[in-house]
Amino acid sequence: IYLLLDGWVKIFRDTADGEQTVIGILKPGETVAEAAIFLGRDYPASAEVVSQARLLEIPSDAFLNLIREDGEVGIRMLGTLSQRLRSLVLHIEQIQARSTPQRLGEFLLGLCSEKEGSVTIDLPYDKSLVAARLGMKPESLSRALAKLRLYGVTTNGHKIELSDIVKLREFCISGE
Repeated sequence: IYLLLDGWVKIFRDTADGEQTVIGILKPGETVAEAAIFLGRDYPASAEVVSQARLLEIPSDAFLNLIREDGEVGIRMLGTLSQRLRSLVLHIEQIQARSTPQRLGEFLLGLCSEKEGSVTIDLPYDKSLVAARLGMKPESLSRALAKLRLYGVTTNGHKIELSDIVKLREFCISGE
């Protein structure tokens, strides 16, 4: 498995028509390819570094031995995998139940720690990858950004200004 120390890694599957379905974007502290160890076969998705990144390779035999010797490591790994599954379930729900602008607004709110006021954030990766992760086309992302102007969202390249965090959060919850 690989532990992501710095940067971002895209997890995806190729479709029959040559498109990519982005399953997730991993951030520092997350692991890649653990499914291959536990299933005993190839990893069920592909991974691609999408920014400058550093990864630590952990040989599968050494990792499995560590789990056998220290059950707490196995429990923590189960917790991590359970959290990832929960995130995927919530993401599927979000794609089905939220509008494109709401999904984008929630994504932007997730990038900032502030609960009110205004903030300028840097997108962590390319807008086309943001769109793919949120289950939309790049042109839909552009339209969603335009709609979010009503809620205090303005863009300048990779910089996004949220001028009213509370108003944006209320929109994301209610859709109004």
